[in-house]
Amino acid sequence: MAVRGGASYKKHYNADWEKESEFKVWLTRTEEKLVMKGHGEAFCKLCSTSIRAHRTDLLWHRKTAKHVQKESAVVDRRGRLQPTIVQVVGNQYHSDSVFHNVDAAAAGKTKLKENDLKLACYIACHSSIKSIDHLGELLRETGEGSKLADLRLHRTKCSKLILKILGPSMQQERLDDLGQGYYSVIVDESTDVSVKNYMAVIIRYYSFNKKEMVIDFVGLIQLNRATAEALYEAFTNFMKSRGFDLRRCIGLGTDGAPALCGCNHSMYTLLKQNECPNTSLVRCICHSLDKCTPYATPKAPPMLVKLAATRWLSWGNAVARVLQQFEVLRELFKAEAPSCHSAQIITQLYHPTHQLYLTFLKPVLLDINSHN
Repeated sequence: MAVRGGASYKKHYNADWEKESEFKVWLTRTEEKLVMKGHGEAFCKLCSTSIRAHRTDLLWHRKTAKHVQKESAVVDRRGRLQPTIVQVVGNQYHSDSVFHNVDAAAAGKTKLKENDLKLACYIACHSSIKSIDHLGELLRETGEGSKLADLRLHRTKCSKLILKILGPSMQQERLDDLGQGYYSVIVDESTDVSVKNYMAVIIRYYSFNKKEMVIDFVGLIQLNRATAEALYEAFTNFMKSRGFDLRRCIGLGTDGAPALCGCNHSMYTLLKQNECPNTSLVRCICHSLDKCTPYATPKAPPMLVKLAATRWLSWGNAVARVLQQFEVLRELFKAEAPSCHSAQIITQLYHPTHQLYLTFLKPVLLDINSHN
């Protein structure tokens, strides 16, 4: 029966699909919190993908190359689900069911695995991976009579837990938290010639679960070249491999490098032309202020305190130090043997407007430094 006015209606998930031979191995309903964010109501357990709750979409997904490959690996010739390696070896890192209906021995192993994951997470956040060799042995010695006495965690196992368990799990949590929302990206490339070039990627978005803005580190991209095309290709491939929809990127923050945000040909212009038509560019305020402040201080005496070329926000500290020791500097150069150089400095120090000019500049420059 047609709907009045020609309005379309939305189909919903049918639990009876799970009983059909075509779908029973891999089909389930998407979690409600993901459905509220716009994900499809059907979910493929093999591909970890949300699907629109239409039977035609389910049949189409079943024929995709990705699904066929995954289904052939877990389903035997009789169409039955094969036991996974995780189930065979008893590794329950990814499963919550291990906490239910297990005997005392299994519960003890689960507690050890929880401790391994917690320690690996601590090491990833606060220390070097090599330190777990000594920390693990120390915990074993001090934890005699408890579960810590059975701790077996060193840098090799710790590295694998971070790379294979914690990293992918946190990445998936971030994607689930982001859902179908929009986000901004902050990127910056390294310029150290002594090491390989990398570009750091940070994402900023509003979390509906936490009810606040979230800034999260996504990862490092190794670069072979620093051209606009190389940066664009490396960035897009990296974001797609992490599961981000570039069409929902609405902001790009950079430090002002021409290859990143040049108006004619840069990573930003390539993103604007292709994957991210709605993105806006936001340049680093510190670099913009650095370009503005030299015009405000062209007459400041640069020889009183030598400025390091690499510290591009050192003018404020230099002016503050000169004012702090202004009278001492007057007497110092006055006592020096007369020369053209010292005479010029003495003339500047005794000029009536010199101290006034520096006093005016001091709060302005220090305020600029505070934004860095």
